Amino acid sequence: MNRCPLVASFAKLLSIILVTLALPTLGLTNSASGPTNENHSQTAYVKTQGPAFLTMVTLKTLYDTKDQFVFGYKKSGTLGDSAEQVSVWMKITFVVRRHGELNEMEITTERTINISREWNRTGYLSAGYPIWGLYDGAAMGTEPKRIKRIELAFSANGRWDSNMNKNYVFDVDAMRNDSDQMTSTTHTWNLSIAEDVWKFIASKMR
Repeated sequence: MNRCPLVASFAKLLSIILVTLALPTLGLTNSASGPTNENHSQTAYVKTQGPAFLTMVTLKTLYDTKDQFVFGYKKSGTLGDSAEQVSVWMKITFVVRRHGELNEMEITTERTINISREWNRTGYLSAGYPIWGLYDGAAMGTEPKRIKRIELAFSANGRWDSNMNKNYVFDVDAMRNDSDQMTSTTHTWNLSIAEDVWKFIASKMR
């Protein structure tokens, strides 16, 4: 039996409306604006010990959260600011997981980087280092989940500042609750550190 043309048209219109309403729920809409700001932000956590300076920047994207670390040395330290670069020796304790396993364990590694003068001449400051950029244990079949602890010592022109051989020790786990903090008011669409976060980091070097 043939349906009335008016009823058929109404049924077709109703199906189009229902599909249109379902698109956002299914995640099938095409938005030119990209992810919302609420799902993509940056927060900086700055901690200092004398001239030793450490910043953790947490970058939250729509799908993941990643940390970067910025290392610094203030010109008020015993090394001053006469050298072109300062070498930063670091001893880092990572919380890692073996591929395919759920259990976590700790691995401690050492490495050295060179940092250059901060452009306001407040001392020396590095670029942002992601966790995987600081980790050298990939050959051991593990991947880093987070950094638990960082020890720092600095050298320039043949002189050392190691906090009287005790090193400058940072409890990274505690930095989210015990540090100077700011959340970016701008939102980048990649993993680079936002300009206002860099300005905040530089201001804490003074």
